[in-house]
Amino acid sequence: MAQAKQNYGYRLVKLDQRMAGHDIFTHRVIFSNLFDRYHRAESIMFEQRNWCWESFGPSMELDMLYSFKRTLDLIDRYNPNWAWEYTGNWISIYLKDSALTAWQLKFL
Repeated sequence: MAQAKQNYGYRLVKLDQRMAGHDIFTHRVIFSNLFDRYHRAESIMFEQRNWCWESFGPSMELDMLYSFKRTLDLIDRYNPNWAWEYTGNWISIYLKDSALTAWQLKFL
């Protein structure tokens, strides 16, 4: 079972083969309480996503990353260190080990 650490409306989960993104990333930060009345989780996620953008360079949503990865002439246009995902139920940031350490130092 994946290990999770809960912290301030989000939790860090180690990805395994059952999870989306496991073939590129090692961890996922899942933001909960998306629809609370103060929108705290969205605010925290946007802050962390902006930090990742500034720290690791531009990236894209996970489904777009997979589309780019499948198209060989576009493979050099995606950032393999991090991505994000927004669905109707949750928002997540995906991280590779190389980005995870810096993220942990900043947010845990």
